Amino acid sequence: MLVTWFLPMLLFLGGVASYEDIREGKIRNKWILLGLCYGTIVYVYLLIANPPLLNIHELLPVLINAFLALCMGFLLWHLGLWSAGDAKLFFVLAFLLPSLQPNDYVSFMGLLTYSFVPLFMFFVFFSLISGKSSLARGQLRAILSLRSLVTMLFFSLGASWLLGFFGDILIPRLQLLLKFLFLLSYPFLAKYLGKSLIFGLLIISILRLLLDRSLLTFSSLEELLLFLLLLVGMRLLLLDIHPVFIQRQVPVHELRNGMVPAEGVFRSGDRYFKTTNLRGLSKERLSTALFRFPSDGLAQGEISRIREVSKALSFRSLVVQRTLPFAPFLFIGAILTILSRSFL
Repeated sequence: MLVTWFLPMLLFLGGVASYEDIREGKIRNKWILLGLCYGTIVYVYLLIANPPLLNIHELLPVLINAFLALCMGFLLWHLGLWSAGDAKLFFVLAFLLPSLQPNDYVSFMGLLTYSFVPLFMFFVFFSLISGKSSLARGQLRAILSLRSLVTMLFFSLGASWLLGFFGDILIPRLQLLLKFLFLLSYPFLAKYLGKSLIFGLLIISILRLLLDRSLLTFSSLEELLLFLLLLVGMRLLLLDIHPVFIQRQVPVHELRNGMVPAEGVFRSGDRYFKTTNLRGLSKERLSTALFRFPSDGLAQGEISRIREVSKALSFRSLVVQRTLPFAPFLFIGAILTILSRSFL
């Protein structure tokens, strides 16, 4: 089994990265580089061994898969769902997990799926034991409101129909990738398009009801229901509920080096205000930022500036992100991926 060549590094890298992420909230680049170097050396050896254990045609999907994993990692980092260190770790783990299937260019989706499964379980468990579960229930009521459900139903009708066009020409994992991207895009489309999104989805849904008679079959209705449930779960656990658990209010005088602010601070006249929405701010207003936002962590100089103008602030606390270590979930996802390939 090809993965056995990479298993020692997978276990070492996953264990070290998880330990550092939990203890220090970061993953050192030296471990990422070590994993890349190890993988490169092993792949080269497998190519030049006598007899060769891997040919160039089998290596090409590995390289394409790793590149696409890097792109997906960057996308999720850009959306704020994990840190840059998590994105790099995901890329390296995908590089060290060659697929057993020929021409499988998106095997990283298996790693991503198996990583998010324990994350979902964590959020569900945390919501049950946390004192903030009432906040989570408030979010749940908003998500499950009639308007929200109807909008998501229209989205599911349209998206699953569009994805159906590619069903015969795409390999299963590529279909899974497209479904994941559709699911991931919904909350942002709903936020920025509003009623325009509902109107567009309504038109697509009506077209499907008129043109797609297969929708009335049991299998199509089952697929539609599954897509709708996944959409609700994605919005609930990743983009609506998780800020309740990984954000907290910190008094200005208690801000520390490395804390990641969840809102920016800008000057208006002789006062400062805070906001998370940058779209409505002019370039001139953005230039008055008290610190860089979005930010990977407050520097000591930025904290000093905040304290210097504390009397001019219209608030006394700042929302910061709790560091949720994602490396352990990626490590668990890698192990589950290996086990699924061994027994499924």
